[in-house]
Amino acid sequence: MIVVLTAIVLPSVLAPTQAPPIAGKSVVMTQVEPSALSADLKLVTEPWGTRIESRCSYAVWEGQEPGQTWTYAMVVTDRAGKQTQISTWKAAAGTTVEPTATTSVPVADIASVDIRSATNGTVLLRTTFG
Repeated sequence: MIVVLTAIVLPSVLAPTQAPPIAGKSVVMTQVEPSALSADLKLVTEPWGTRIESRCSYAVWEGQEPGQTWTYAMVVTDRAGKQTQISTWKAAAGTTVEPTATTSVPVADIASVDIRSATNGTVLLRTTFG
């Protein structure tokens, strides 16, 4: 008796995952501390790392001084826990800003992205990636 075994190899099973399913999709950031800030972001895979496109809106809160501005920072944390500030910008109440930042960290290695107060480092918004 002769037995013939045939193996079927599924390329998608053997190929490493290049980026999490979140890459290229807009994600709303979660409030960590109450603030007038809301934002969404999108991670875009690049040959050299990741481009992060964001859209940040700043509500007008009662009691704010006219013309007051705040400075914000975007910080990426990789899966090893290393934090890197990749962007800063200023914004005023009632405005929308679209900062774009880049990092050499590949999309698959990004654990989280924060938007912080550049003045004192307080994390205002965060998005965590599984």
